[in-house]
Amino acid sequence: MTVELHGAEVRGLAICPGRVFRYVFDSRRKRFRTVDVLKLTKATRKPAA
Repeated sequence: MTVELHGAEVRGLAICPGRVFRYVFDSRRKRFRTVDVLKLTKATRKPAA
C-alpha cells in the first residue's frame, strides 16, 4: 500500500488478492474513490490444443 498527501487529498495504490487498485480520498467532501489498475481473472476459453 502506498500513500501520498496532496493538499486535502490522500492518494495511493493498494494490493488485494488478484487486484491492484488506485484510491483517492478527498477530506473536504468526505469522498472515497477507487479505480482498478490490474485485475486477475480466470480464463474463460479452453486451450486450442
